[in-house]
Amino acid sequence: MKQIQLSKYVTFMERPKDIIAYHSQIGEVCSIDPAIYGILSNFYKPVVYKEYKDLKENLEIGIPLEEVKEIIDEFADKGFLIYGGVDKDYVTLHTQERLQGLLTGGQIKTIQLIVSNNCNFKCKYCFEHSIYSSEERKVSQNESSNKIMGCEDAIEYIKLVLLQVKKAGNRDLHIQFFGGEPLTNKDTIKAVLDYYGDGIKYGVDLSYSIVTNGSLIDSDIAEYFNRYGVAVVVSFDSPNKSNRNMLSGKDSRDQIYEALEILKCTNNYVAFNSVLSECTYEYFDTSIIDCALEYGVREVGVVLDLSPEFYNRPVSEIADKLIDLYRYGKSKNVPVSGYWMSTYRSMFEHLDLAKGFKTCSGTGSQLSIEPNGSIFACKGSSRYYGNIYELNKLLESNTYRLYAERSLRNSHECNTCKLEGFCSGFCLGPLEQQYSDINYLVENYCELMKTVIERLLIEEGEIDTYEL
Repeated sequence: MKQIQLSKYVTFMERPKDIIAYHSQIGEVCSIDPAIYGILSNFYKPVVYKEYKDLKENLEIGIPLEEVKEIIDEFADKGFLIYGGVDKDYVTLHTQERLQGLLTGGQIKTIQLIVSNNCNFKCKYCFEHSIYSSEERKVSQNESSNKIMGCEDAIEYIKLVLLQVKKAGNRDLHIQFFGGEPLTNKDTIKAVLDYYGDGIKYGVDLSYSIVTNGSLIDSDIAEYFNRYGVAVVVSFDSPNKSNRNMLSGKDSRDQIYEALEILKCTNNYVAFNSVLSECTYEYFDTSIIDCALEYGVREVGVVLDLSPEFYNRPVSEIADKLIDLYRYGKSKNVPVSGYWMSTYRSMFEHLDLAKGFKTCSGTGSQLSIEPNGSIFACKGSSRYYGNIYELNKLLESNTYRLYAERSLRNSHECNTCKLEGFCSGFCLGPLEQQYSDINYLVENYCELMKTVIERLLIEEGEIDTYEL
């Protein structure tokens, strides 16, 4: 005899003409018609059967036997239907697997290389002035020896990580140039690109990106980026107004427009990194999409405010801004991205654990390396991991393990959440500063995520559909 039932992780959401169904831990979002929902809903409680014909008779379903069998097999493969009462908690299982392999370093997928802590801007809402909370981070930020990363140091730091990840069997590594403003140290960026290239001769596939304010881009560095396939992420919020001023106090927009023209001429891949925060709220709108179109920018990423207090605003109003931007971007063929959008998109696939995290690589999959070799989870985090020259010791530390535990499981309060397998929760840095707990649940932020995802699902037209 067999026993079959519906997984407790399956969520149904009614729309006017169909029903959305997905597994809250492994994804597989799809559309089903009322007839299929009728079949699946019979399995809220376990049903015992010997053959499919017995099952059909027990359920009293007026649908041909072969179609019932196909539906059951299809949704069992998705993980929606389970046999023998075994309803796997995939998040817990894969978290345990990940923690068992931490010492190898194979989970490291990204190096965030802080090539410079200098910056030629004085942005009103820069996180470096607001969320750092540990003594190690404060010392690191203020040390004169930690301002600029030398060419030889950068090459050596990467080499040490490559040795570790290759030994563990990882053949893919992403290098992100970060700061401060990384282009205040162009020489080191060029040195890394020239030395490592695509990484093939070093036995690894390397990819690159840079997060920059864009003001120091010239034709030379733009051509370098094009040659090595460096994705250029330009921090730019709106053509309407800016809180990103230069050190002189001058508005930075005209200079950034010049840089965007250069990048457009050299055919670089460019994305905007746009902040929706208390500072930008009044002027943040769909005009960023029009600006992207004008300058050949291929994607608009939205970073949400790092202050938990921002989410005391009505959730529906914040959601409106995000949804309006998404809709307008879609109408103009400009993708809108961000951690919130990555959460949504990941729901349509079967849970992919190959990358080692859900949306935030700072949860054990990234080493953020400072000029002096100090390592943190990311540039926004304060918790000190260790030094690059003691990488094995770092991987063995309880601090590193604590952050890696959050790769799939945010907080125990997230258990059974409808977004459990996809959302990475709130940003690490503010949680460290305000709550001294990276597992703290920011309820208003959670409410925003649920609201946005539900609205996106209600409107989604491109979806796998099952009908009888």
